Amino acid sequence: MPNPRDNKNKQVVEMANRPVKERVSAPNTAAKEYVEGGHMEADDLLDSEPDLDILVNVVSILPAE
Repeated sequence: MPNPRDNKNKQVVEMANRPVKERVSAPNTAAKEYVEGGHMEADDLLDSEPDLDILVNVVSILPAE
């Protein structure tokens, strides 16, 4: 513990290390294989053009009469 007299008007930050099990882990390769598997191509069974959906918010402010 630092000496309180030496740290007058100074900010003291104490760092704590995480356990080794949390810092070191095996790489997550299952998620990467799922993305590369082409699951998006299987959804389009009719070979049609992809749909384009555009959402637009319009706000109109009229003067009060």
